Amino acid sequence: MASVATTLEHFAAPLARHLGDKGWETIAAAEGASGLDGFVRSHDLPPYRRRGPSALLCAFLQLRQLIRQEQPDVLHLHTPPALVIGRLAGIATGVPTVAVVHGTFLEPLSWRSVIYGVVEGLLARMAAVTVTINRDDDLFYRRACRRTSVYQAPVGGAGIDANCVRANGRGQRVHETLLCIGRLTPEKNLDLVVEAFRLARGRVRNLRLRLVGPNSTPGDASWTAPEIRGIDRLPWTDDPLSEMASAGVVVSASLREGFSMAVAEALVLGCPVVAVANRGTRELRRRAGRRLTLVDNDAVAMADAIVNCLERHHDRNVQEDLLAQWSTTAAVRFHSEKVEELVLGRGPD
Repeated sequence: MASVATTLEHFAAPLARHLGDKGWETIAAAEGASGLDGFVRSHDLPPYRRRGPSALLCAFLQLRQLIRQEQPDVLHLHTPPALVIGRLAGIATGVPTVAVVHGTFLEPLSWRSVIYGVVEGLLARMAAVTVTINRDDDLFYRRACRRTSVYQAPVGGAGIDANCVRANGRGQRVHETLLCIGRLTPEKNLDLVVEAFRLARGRVRNLRLRLVGPNSTPGDASWTAPEIRGIDRLPWTDDPLSEMASAGVVVSASLREGFSMAVAEALVLGCPVVAVANRGTRELRRRAGRRLTLVDNDAVAMADAIVNCLERHHDRNVQEDLLAQWSTTAAVRFHSEKVEELVLGRGPD
């Protein structure tokens, strides 16, 4: 279960296919989930992402009815609002839950982070198992839950497709291209990217900024790229790894990430990355070391880092050590083991 079907498509479908091959029946529930590939069947929930308490209540009541109808052995929950109503529905129906925390609102510090911390501190213990994807979130949930019920996954989402990485591992590098890929929404701090590009272009004359991504998902505010010379806009691509393999530098300015998959994919391809420090990018830095440059939320610092990366020689081969840690195989194995431990009462084979 998740807020929107896109989350299940990218984060849960590979796990559902793996469990299906082992004889499990997997059911999807989210806004727009009808007909979602990879599941035995799927159910639409009413929109509730960023729509207020009444929408959450409506989704909770429908989810509770769906659980009583389907009688599942476990609820696998994704995205913050789904964690809230999913845990409550699990308690109401007696079905154990696995809460997968893809990211939190605990950082940066604001009124939202305080409210999130209070609410999660009260509700987190309702989950039978909580899965985190970075060390900072893991520490928070170990304080909020029974320590033995909290586990840190090796990678975010459903991991990285190793075959796609190797197919794009010999991309033609374009030195003067700065790539920003993902949802184009103010939440991703894209104004900082534009300003850093403008500053860096004053030192790298032919530098171009390539923005690749959809405008938003349900509940997101939209963001429009300014009309500045050197900025290219692409709505989306079916081959994001090819974009990364041919970029001079990949950049991420988001202030809130659990485990940035775009950054991880670029690092696996050997592409230099400049990112604003947050919970997710700090986790990636612990694994990738100096292959990832972290900066403060400052356009001058980001521009300096971009120029430095463009001027240095980088090994553009596939980073096999990172790929082994962050592959889809590693992600699916981990999540499958946690489901089987909870439902069947057994550990890994």
